[in-house]
Amino acid sequence: WWLQNEGMATYASYNLTDIYPAHDAAPDYTMLENPADIRRLTGNVNEVLAAVSTQPRDALRETLWTKGVRERAFYVVGAHMARTIDRERGRETLIALIHEGPRSYAEAYNTLAPRDMKVNL
Repeated sequence: WWLQNEGMATYASYNLTDIYPAHDAAPDYTMLENPADIRRLTGNVNEVLAAVSTQPRDALRETLWTKGVRERAFYVVGAHMARTIDRERGRETLIALIHEGPRSYAEAYNTLAPRDMKVNL
């Protein structure tokens, strides 16, 4: 859910930086342009997803907050997923995935991503 919603919002605003410059005020955009950051944060996302079935509720809440929100994994990886789908399958596909939901969004991305960059569902 967070990957799709926060990622799509980050991707949409990232695409407007030519019109509304962020002046380096948005670290998410800097990380989105750095493949090493995307790879690292994809690891965070996969760590969070693995924690869903292994961690107690309070620990999971902390993992979600730390890895996904504070370290910006949901925003940056979600935006990378949106960008990949948009570039490879087109804007109409990306828009259609809003209605199909987060699982379809991740599955669509995974069909395009290299093995080491997939989101583990």
